[in-house]
Amino acid sequence: MGQYSNLLLATDDELNAAKRLSGIINSLVIIHPLDTLTHSWIAVSLADGSTDGTLYDSRLDAVRHQAHEQQCAYLSLAPILGGMDVQAAYAILKFHRDAYDAGMTFIDPEHPTGGMDIGMPIAMEDVRAHIHRMHNKRKRR
Repeated sequence: MGQYSNLLLATDDELNAAKRLSGIINSLVIIHPLDTLTHSWIAVSLADGSTDGTLYDSRLDAVRHQAHEQQCAYLSLAPILGGMDVQAAYAILKFHRDAYDAGMTFIDPEHPTGGMDIGMPIAMEDVRAHIHRMHNKRKRR
């Protein structure tokens, strides 16, 4: 299995961050009504999987309220109304970390939506292939 589908490859810090994010998402889907969640965004710290505890009305709002916007992933809650397991949280955090490490920039507080969103592939094979390309790009620099 690839680095995004196998938690055995995660460091302790990565695993703890994934567990934290999974727990936060699962708490949010229990606490808040679906109509609120379907229109909400969160900012997730890539360092530890934490959030600032705020549900934002838009991605732009989430971006603008972060001191270091490039250190966060911005997630719409609409696609994860059923909750999130640790493996999915790990994949999301690792994907965003690797994208930023590869020099990709997506955050723009002046853009009408807060910048370009990372289009994370859905299939794990696509995620692995996409990240492999990003790592190769970074190595060529």
